[in-house]
Amino acid sequence: MHATNGNGTCAGRSTNGRFAIGNPGGPGRPQRATERHYLAVLAEEVPLETWRAICLRAVADAKKGDAKAREWIAKYLLGAPGEQWSLAGIAQLEECERAREEARA
Repeated sequence: MHATNGNGTCAGRSTNGRFAIGNPGGPGRPQRATERHYLAVLAEEVPLETWRAICLRAVADAKKGDAKAREWIAKYLLGAPGEQWSLAGIAQLEECERAREEARA
């Protein structure tokens, strides 16, 4: 059973049944077991030190003018063009930056 608005539509939806403006939607489809298994294998094969080496190489290549490396780094750091940052995501980045600064000190 779904909660309804006063006009008989489901809460958070417009009269045509679509999500209303400002409604974040639901949590989305949970990851399938297959996807979790693939990610687990990938994590085993690419430990953090390997990932660090990959990132360092990408940064070096980007500094030398490699457009693909710049694009790859930008997508990881900023998201794909047109994606909007959430306040939670920005706060998480700021927290990571503070931790990195503390580690340097």
